[in-house]
Amino acid sequence: MTRIGPMTGIGIAGVGTAAERGGRRVGNDEVDALVRANGAEPMPRDDLQRAGWDSRWWTARPGGAALPGAPSTEDLLTAAVDAALDDAGVTAAQVDVLIAATTTPNRLTSCMATVAGGRLGIRGMALDVRAGCPSALHGLVVAAAQLAAGAEVAVVAAAETLSRVAPGTGPIAHAAGDGGGAVVLTRNGDARRGILGGTLGSDGTLADLVGAPGTLPPTKEQLERDAYRIGFGGGYGAAAAAAWRSIGERGLSSAATAADRITSVVANQAGRHRLQAAAAAAGIDGRLVVDVGSRTANSGSASFMAALAAADRGDDRTWLLASVGGGLSFGAVVMVP
Repeated sequence: MTRIGPMTGIGIAGVGTAAERGGRRVGNDEVDALVRANGAEPMPRDDLQRAGWDSRWWTARPGGAALPGAPSTEDLLTAAVDAALDDAGVTAAQVDVLIAATTTPNRLTSCMATVAGGRLGIRGMALDVRAGCPSALHGLVVAAAQLAAGAEVAVVAAAETLSRVAPGTGPIAHAAGDGGGAVVLTRNGDARRGILGGTLGSDGTLADLVGAPGTLPPTKEQLERDAYRIGFGGGYGAAAAAAWRSIGERGLSSAATAADRITSVVANQAGRHRLQAAAAAAGIDGRLVVDVGSRTANSGSASFMAALAAADRGDDRTWLLASVGGGLSFGAVVMVP
């Protein structure tokens, strides 16, 4: 585990999300029909209700091709950054750092941050973060460190097109959503605001339990057996659940923050039951979880950004930012926005 120390004098100047242009918004009945058509049983409705996934936005039909006119990952990143800059009243020329969080880049080798920044006129430092669902949280920590080191404006954007790598069978088809969001962070000199502390960690021994097993370069055999679709191996669910139950308390402890100070829990939408269990284990009222999963499903780091954009940024707010995913990556950070 890596302890994150205080990085204060930093605040949120603006947030933005990518508009759902192109693609389709899909309800559970349509996903059920797709899964059945592929010869599999849909995710039980009781499980969907516990997770809180009522609908999701797709840019592709899981197990199939991209939908006509649907945006790519870089399109979503660009739109989200543009919206966040507009909300913050910041120009592209003022951005010192741009960090893109994604596990679904649409180019094999290119950096998505440089692509989005190039479209918008950003010429500052740009890099991608790939840590599974916690990519956006890791990106926030990296951005805060750059601000603490002297940068003035940093943008963290997340975009996922998980429908393009999801199979048309099993729970993943129900869970996978697409989307994009971004946040603008600025150095403001207010010592009461910023990251108070937290913890980040990983367990790479679980890497083979989640993800697309296809290697690079792709082979004809791997393509024919859909080796580039996401899968979950036995044991991943239990490991992720255990990480969710422990990570909140670890983050609070590292930040020396009492649970009753937290006003919002911001997390990737891995399921309402998972997030509320994490809050309860940390001694936080489950009603403080920012729950947007009914419209995002688990769109990874993009759903984290959707929750952050929906969180209350009013006076005297203190957030617990938490995320678990990948194979296995996790973290929790306390922030005064």
